[in-house]
Amino acid sequence: MRINQKITTSLLFSALIALASCNNDAETINNADTPFGEGVFIVNEGNTQTNTGEITFYNPSSGEKSHNIFTKVNDMDLGIYVQSISGHLGKGYIAVDNMNRMYVVNLDDFEMEGIVEGVEKPQTFVGLNEQKGYASLWGESGTGNEVAVINLQDLSVSKKITVGTGPKNMLVNGNDLIVLNSGGFSSDNSISIINTQTDQVTQSIAVGDGPNSVVVDRNGQIWVLCGGKYKADWSGLETPGQLYKINGSNYNIEEVLEFESEFSQPSKLRINGGGDELYFTYDGGVHRLSVDQELELGDPVLNRSFYGFDLNPKDGLLYGTDPRDFASAGWVIRFTPEGVLQDSIQAGIIPSQMLFNY
Repeated sequence: MRINQKITTSLLFSALIALASCNNDAETINNADTPFGEGVFIVNEGNTQTNTGEITFYNPSSGEKSHNIFTKVNDMDLGIYVQSISGHLGKGYIAVDNMNRMYVVNLDDFEMEGIVEGVEKPQTFVGLNEQKGYASLWGESGTGNEVAVINLQDLSVSKKITVGTGPKNMLVNGNDLIVLNSGGFSSDNSISIINTQTDQVTQSIAVGDGPNSVVVDRNGQIWVLCGGKYKADWSGLETPGQLYKINGSNYNIEEVLEFESEFSQPSKLRINGGGDELYFTYDGGVHRLSVDQELELGDPVLNRSFYGFDLNPKDGLLYGTDPRDFASAGWVIRFTPEGVLQDSIQAGIIPSQMLFNY
């Protein structure tokens, strides 16, 4: 009976996607001269069978979109396992895992301006100023422990800083760079604090296993979401997921919310444009918490699992990705903050992450 219910739910949701796409999915733009700029850049990871990592551009104002814009504009492929695109001072930094490269493009026309070499399995990038940025690296083994310091003038790697295992998501907080050590293909439960003036690690903070996402709220407080760690036989979680509230001035841990599920790992922590509401995925749904109230998990605002999840800070809409069979075109589905279906956008193979460029 449970199987039938799941099938019915899946079919119903597929029908809703199809209906939304018929009515709202914009016609693909194939003109490489199409200007980009303000809008949403969607990362499609690609897979090993088709070598199809790409970027889709979507303009929420006009409803227009364009697939594979990097290849169309630059006449070259990105490669597979595209991890992320990060914006900084009008440029996009695209981290491509299997190429050991970051491609730098102009976000207005997506023309490539250079390549950062010597970065092994790059995951994410954050920019500090016109001169310097940082890239988290997993290394060839996937269990590396370095953050690369990037000279943005000549796109060279000026230094590599040793942190915890599998550094991934990062956040600039004043003169500090907060690095979440996710564990990569291994495990870790720490946050590294790097002084951006000296590029030295000044502090290591122990948190839950698998820290995966970080935001700062309107009060300057840092929020870190940890997924927990599965047992060696994958029969359930050895350690549960946790949400940490951390003082943004001295990095003292102020509150911790521990999740109850023995199987679900919370992830993809996001914050709204006002900096007062947290959103994240957990246990088959999307949850919302106020930063000014007691940490208590209520009912989800949306009962739906996603591969990738993000929030548009400009209009507050929720963006969830559905990779379908991981071999054909996936979808990005948009919802209101209350979980009401708006429309869907066909993307590339394995859509996973978004850059909202405004």
